[in-house]
Amino acid sequence: MTDFETRLKEDLARAAELAPTFRGVQSSTAASSSESVRRGHAPRWRLAAIAAAAAVAVGATAPWWLLEDEGGSDGQASCAAILEVGTTRYVGHGELLRVPRPGRSLGSGTMLGCGDVEDRSTMASTLPGVDPATAVFAEGSVWLADGQPAVPAELRVLSEPVACTQSGAQSLVGDWVSVDGAMPESDGALRPPYVVMLQADTNDALPFKEWSSVRVEIRVNDQISGASDPDIVTQALQGDTPVRIDVTCIDGEFIASRIILERGQ
Repeated sequence: MTDFETRLKEDLARAAELAPTFRGVQSSTAASSSESVRRGHAPRWRLAAIAAAAAVAVGATAPWWLLEDEGGSDGQASCAAILEVGTTRYVGHGELLRVPRPGRSLGSGTMLGCGDVEDRSTMASTLPGVDPATAVFAEGSVWLADGQPAVPAELRVLSEPVACTQSGAQSLVGDWVSVDGAMPESDGALRPPYVVMLQADTNDALPFKEWSSVRVEIRVNDQISGASDPDIVTQALQGDTPVRIDVTCIDGEFIASRIILERGQ
């Protein structure tokens, strides 16, 4: 077993320990573990979730999960993430393509525990232009008042894809959330073509002042610098190191021309 395989096997074991704890209310699973690698990306749950890559590397078979317990193993029930602020209970919105900037402070709230996980305090804020009776912002995400049959109209923009509209070369910096269309090989390398999902900080290349970050789809079509570097792939997908991806816009799509680790962050 190579060092890469050993590290991924350890990550899989740690991920399996965390998986039964919480499930995102609107989280989704990857379409196929043979085509997609995904890590949990939410500030409230930082997971080393590259289990699919580990399964391929060590020859194991494991269900793909994202903050969700599929089997309820050992009698443990999965729990929805719940936030209480005052007398109002909120549930997680799920993945956001656009993360809003927080408004005024609402003071402290409580993240409800489950099983062996105890309640804990957190800070909550309003969302600009949204009644706190409808939704609030906490721990880098949006929380909807419990009991709503659907996402309110004023919040549907949070799930709208972000198009590439800038002219010339740009650099995007953020967390590499997932990769679709390729699996890491035994040494951790990826072979283009594949697609990167990047949680990018907004800047001049992403002129969305109302958002603190956005999730963008970046196509890696060619063997560009960094595209097959196993060091970049493992460090980025484990969530420890942000990446910088140089891109250009072609027909509204982000096309990568270089990928490097954003060290020292």
